[in-house]
Amino acid sequence: MALEGDLEDVELTGLIQMACSERKTARLTVRAREGKGDVFFHAGEIVHAELGLLAGEKALYGLLGWTSGRFQLSTESPPPSTRTIQTSCHRLLMEGMCRLSEGQMDHEAPGAAHAEGSPGRAELRLEADLLALVSQLEQRMARCDERKLKAKPSLLIHVLADLVNDVAKFSERIPEARLTGSLRKALLRVSDDFPYARILRANSNRLSVQAAIGLYDNATDTPETRDFFLKQLRQALLRVLEELFEFFAAYFEDADEEQQWRDTFRVYLADLTQAVTRIVP
Repeated sequence: MALEGDLEDVELTGLIQMACSERKTARLTVRAREGKGDVFFHAGEIVHAELGLLAGEKALYGLLGWTSGRFQLSTESPPPSTRTIQTSCHRLLMEGMCRLSEGQMDHEAPGAAHAEGSPGRAELRLEADLLALVSQLEQRMARCDERKLKAKPSLLIHVLADLVNDVAKFSERIPEARLTGSLRKALLRVSDDFPYARILRANSNRLSVQAAIGLYDNATDTPETRDFFLKQLRQALLRVLEELFEFFAAYFEDADEEQQWRDTFRVYLADLTQAVTRIVP
């Protein structure tokens, strides 16, 4: 099965994001006046790229500068025998978009100038910053000691609150009226489904979970009741993250770009939920 089209209609970064978020094993081939390039995916990770005599990350960064040409994304091509890229898809796109926004793509591949109507530097910088944010959130969770969290489950609420505050802080960098007080808005939406979320406090667009943690740590209820309380808070905080991400996705005016970011956030939240559930079932 293959998806084909024109780069004037679909951005290359969007295609790569889609392949990664859908965990595809595929080959993306791009043909343009400048030549031909290939990007290979395995289970949603970029494992190899080729562009003329270039291979690996340099080839990928060169391709990201292309704004015209034809593409084909085929799931029938086997992955290459040699893996030249070990970096995660998020990090690769983050670095590539930073280079693109700083005008460095011309050094990687000729003919990489922006096409008329392509995103401006401000939008490209925002996309790069969003990718950096997701990468930062992934690293924060990866650094957690699961043994400590399992031994004291209330620590997990602190970790999730830190993730929420990282995202809330990021929202302040976007000059958009809808994002003003985004954390408080998200808490209000979530509290209807998770009443315990009303215990959480948002001051100056930062979340405080001290009161909730105190109630849990000092509670004398049955273990079942305490577990239910903790799960409610966990689910509420995950939903708050989802609401904040929805604000970010809605910021983009292009419908395809908006959906691509929803897909990216959905994959991140699915991975985070799985990690959290493994710690506190």
